[in-house]
Amino acid sequence: MTALLAHDFEASINHFRKAIEYDPDQQLAYYNLACAEALAGRSNDALRSLRRAIETGFSDPDHLANDPDLTSLRTLPEFRALIERLQKGR
Repeated sequence: MTALLAHDFEASINHFRKAIEYDPDQQLAYYNLACAEALAGRSNDALRSLRRAIETGFSDPDHLANDPDLTSLRTLPEFRALIERLQKGR
């Protein structure tokens, strides 16, 4: 998180990937990885990480829709589909 807050996106991506290696069911690590990837301009990677976060238990569509780290994804149909998927799961 320190690297992410310092806007060192590449370092934060590497740290979150290592956390996932240790615990592949860590929804928060996948979510934060997606944030770092989105901020680094890696939209496809970020969407893949968000899907994995949802598969491992992330379930807050409002947070997903309003997280400023994910602003770059908001216009993508795949992102809107993820929000709709979570809203249906309520």
